[in-house]
Amino acid sequence: MKKRFTSFEDVDKELEILKLEREIQMRKMGLRVENISDAISPSNLMKTGFSTFATSFKESSGLRSIIFTAVIRFIIKQIKTRKSR
Repeated sequence: MKKRFTSFEDVDKELEILKLEREIQMRKMGLRVENISDAISPSNLMKTGFSTFATSFKESSGLRSIIFTAVIRFIIKQIKTRKSR
């Protein structure tokens, strides 16, 4: 649908509206890029990874027992190493 303008003032108003709409879209795009940059920052990725691991750890008794066993073995090994010195 083509717009019909009756004066140069109408054209100027439409151009100003289009300019403002473009500026709004550019700012929105800038905010999206900023949000994406924040989301994929190393600190945020680590925080998300630790959170995911913690959730998995809470929900998995098998994983808990494996890690618990490994920690106990490590502690026992450390104690034996200290005693032999």
